Amino acid sequence: MHPNTLAISLVVAALALGADAALSIQTVSHVSRPSGSRCGAKQISGITWAGGNLFYAVDDGDNKLYPITLKIDPSDGSLAQGNIEIGTGVYVSGANDMEGCAFDPASGHVWISEEPSAMVREVNPATGEACRRAPVPPIMRQYYGNFSLEALTISGDGLTMWTCNEEALKPDGTMLPGVGSVATKTAGSTVRLTKFTRQSVYDGWAADGQWAYLTEPVGTDPDWASISTDKTTGAVTTNYVTRSGVSGLCALPDGTLLALERRCYEGGFYPDFQMRIFEIDFTGATDISGIASLTNSPSYKRVGKRQLWEYHHGNALPNYEGICLGPSLADGSTSLVLVGDGGSSGEEGIFTLKLSGLGIRTVNFEKPECGVSSIAGGPYRFAVGDRVEVSLNGMDCLSVYTNNATAVTNVSWTLANSSRGGDGTSASFTVSENENFRWVCTDVGAVSTPIDFAESFERHALGAQTKVGDVARWTGDGEIVAGTGGASSFALENSPMPRDPHTKVLLVDSFVSCDFPCTTNGSDMVEMMVSVIRRQADEADDIPADALCVVRCDENGVMRLKCGSEWVALSDKVYDNGDWVRVSFKLATNDEGESFIQPRIDGESCKTAFGVHSPYKATSPGAWYPAMKTDNRIAGLDVRGSVSLDDVIKTVAGHEPELPEGQSAIEGVPLEFLRIAGDGLDPQSPAAQPRLRSLGYTAGDVYFAGLDPIKDEPFNFTGMRFLDDNRIELAFNGIDRTRSSYGVYHMEALGGEEHSVPGSVEVDEENYTTIWTSDDPIDTASGFYITRIENQNTCAN
Repeated sequence: MHPNTLAISLVVAALALGADAALSIQTVSHVSRPSGSRCGAKQISGITWAGGNLFYAVDDGDNKLYPITLKIDPSDGSLAQGNIEIGTGVYVSGANDMEGCAFDPASGHVWISEEPSAMVREVNPATGEACRRAPVPPIMRQYYGNFSLEALTISGDGLTMWTCNEEALKPDGTMLPGVGSVATKTAGSTVRLTKFTRQSVYDGWAADGQWAYLTEPVGTDPDWASISTDKTTGAVTTNYVTRSGVSGLCALPDGTLLALERRCYEGGFYPDFQMRIFEIDFTGATDISGIASLTNSPSYKRVGKRQLWEYHHGNALPNYEGICLGPSLADGSTSLVLVGDGGSSGEEGIFTLKLSGLGIRTVNFEKPECGVSSIAGGPYRFAVGDRVEVSLNGMDCLSVYTNNATAVTNVSWTLANSSRGGDGTSASFTVSENENFRWVCTDVGAVSTPIDFAESFERHALGAQTKVGDVARWTGDGEIVAGTGGASSFALENSPMPRDPHTKVLLVDSFVSCDFPCTTNGSDMVEMMVSVIRRQADEADDIPADALCVVRCDENGVMRLKCGSEWVALSDKVYDNGDWVRVSFKLATNDEGESFIQPRIDGESCKTAFGVHSPYKATSPGAWYPAMKTDNRIAGLDVRGSVSLDDVIKTVAGHEPELPEGQSAIEGVPLEFLRIAGDGLDPQSPAAQPRLRSLGYTAGDVYFAGLDPIKDEPFNFTGMRFLDDNRIELAFNGIDRTRSSYGVYHMEALGGEEHSVPGSVEVDEENYTTIWTSDDPIDTASGFYITRIENQNTCAN
């Protein structure tokens, strides 16, 4: 066959398995597994697929979790007895009568449902250690006898989990003497399908609704019961053993839920078992999670269902309790596996079935070497045509951090089987075949800086670790809560960690504190996202006396800084309550241990008339403020008041990015000056002076400030006088070699054409002053002279 023809045939086959086709199930093979007496796992009550040939099963008799190998033939879905291997089981900590199990593709653990405790919890399959729990609604504990949680399944994307009781709860069904609300010959039993969801595969589960499901009636004649008499008291007990309940659930990637029903009638010589699989229809069904008793609330609507498969045997005790999806098959269909509970001489069988009508594909997501992938692990199951979105998050796991939160462009992703891929930290692809997804991370290069500390709060599970005191290095009164602005994530513009999904934030109740690891090179930077709450900027009731600097949004929505005694406006932008603002502090230190703080708002330097605009070891232009005299480290962060906080990151600052070719200055500061400062040298230190002098600079060159690097006077002229020879002299309080004109003009008449007056400049290196003198005497006979001081610096006044 021509290769092009083959490709077209595969596409057509994939499209034929779309969502419009009706689901159907056919039996492929039915074999006995190795004897439980030799291999363990005799009373298997639940099974789940973990990828490849690996399955996990729970035994409700010995309380063990077993790895099981099933080598299903991918050509047709058949299974031979010789291709079944049962591994060594591990005891599950505190387990009692485990009935259902479901593999979690993100953690690689197995969730189990237990009947006596009506509990759903996570288990490490390597050790049997119990981990997290799911919040099962309290009503599920109101069960009768052996009719509690029997089934468990997790959806292919890892975001939904389902369980249900086997037969009706006490408040939900008709009472029968001695046993409760079981099914009868003519009536089924109403059970609660219980749903759990989570926002990401790293989160804990949250209860998310219940729906009523009616099992099939037993359908035998008569309703059978055994009569027993107590020899001591003579009391007579009626024991009903006729049953019809849900023994398993299986979630499909398109949202469809399958139910495995088990009917048992023990009125004949052999118990009579009948197994059915139903497709559940939730159309118009009522969420009953708020209804305390279905018996007393007849107005609700149950889910619908459609039978897809049936197995009936009159004497072999085919008690099948476990159901799960298996591997994909060559024709585009998917295998289903049923496993029987061999207790009480029951059939120790395994069915493999073929599920058609829905194309299901497997995608495994490799854990990246850098960052945290929003989807990781596997196997995940998706329907053909599903669109999958995945992103690389968690700057705290990267070894480098790009200055000013510039997006990392040298991260890419690939799909191995289809040779698809792309660049960047966000990936989007349509599922068409079984795939292996991989992030490729490379070094970001010389403009990056190492990370000392970062916290985005994303991987702290809600309900399990919500208090800030449970997070390493944090103390105080705060809680990790779901973010606002969307069901799954919200955008934080200008965030220092733009790749995180932002599903959680730290809500500060009154005060939180964070200790940072400290370096001693005096070039740290701390950044964070802060939600805006307007208040009087000069309120000092909650400002610690030893605070180096304080940032607050004033009553007009302007971000202000207090560093010393004055409040300074940091930006012209006005923020509303609830807005998110990126606040940064950069630290620079000179050789004498004097340190300076440079604030940034939304990633931009703050250009104010106060502060120092050219401090020692400055690595970028902008206002700096004297911070401390005896230390050169940022050791911690204090946040006070009622405010939300996110994406806290501390880096060790490196070099600023290079300017485009041909650009000689940034905001008026010569590039050569910045390069020397960017190399970590004090421009006024002996080490820097030879390089500065070679470029024509001296110790008197000060940019954006005034006559002294640590004074906050902007560059301005301080006086004008006429010399004896009628020349003009202008005096300035600093030195600025970027200036080409000092602003003296002559006009023949007011409003006429201006002519620049030429002059020469002398600088006083020792006193940091500049004197401009006109080259020629001025004409005192006619015309007008105007002095207009033109400051080419865009930052100073």
